[in-house]
Amino acid sequence: MTGRQPLSRERIVEAALALADREGPDALSMRRLGRELGVEGMAIYGYFRSKEELTGAVAGRVLSELDLRADAEATWQERVRHVIRSWEGLRDRHPGGFFLIYRRRDQTPEELPPIEELLAALRDAGLPPERSVLAYHVLVWMLDGILLAGSYGDDPVNEVWLRTAEGVRDGTFPRLVEAAPHAARVTARQIFELGADLLVRGLEHLVEDAGEG
Repeated sequence: MTGRQPLSRERIVEAALALADREGPDALSMRRLGRELGVEGMAIYGYFRSKEELTGAVAGRVLSELDLRADAEATWQERVRHVIRSWEGLRDRHPGGFFLIYRRRDQTPEELPPIEELLAALRDAGLPPERSVLAYHVLVWMLDGILLAGSYGDDPVNEVWLRTAEGVRDGTFPRLVEAAPHAARVTARQIFELGADLLVRGLEHLVEDAGEG
């Protein structure tokens, strides 16, 4: 008879990530995770001091999949886009675990490399430190806002436009009515990709201004 697989930090983290991806980040609790592993929830505290430490470990596991290795000859714009695409890939692969990155948790060393790479790309572009860190925050806040939307993906997010347009076909809001059929087909992924492109183009102007200063 095969014995039960022993607990380990790695096994607990993998089970927690699988649970979060399958049922959402709110499903993750020590008790529920214990049931997944076939042990009492308290047994997990032998490996993690708190839920925050466990959440940090799961976040680190997700972040460990980031690919930050842009081509050696890549421009600063290509390096920024590479980080953005890699970050988006985490959201695609881990629809529940991705959200744990933003939960209250212990800090993990895996969250530092993408910060360093973005700041390095912006500094190599010619931005001074104070402008680099401001540009970094704009990138992160704007793009994470889209990725953290519950409807992120390839499904349309704006069907409400059609219902709104039906109620205002008296000529009062002609541009809204004109836009509604197109807006109804827009996906969060399209919004993210265009947003990323606009932000990088905006950074190019910021770099030009810094060079002229």
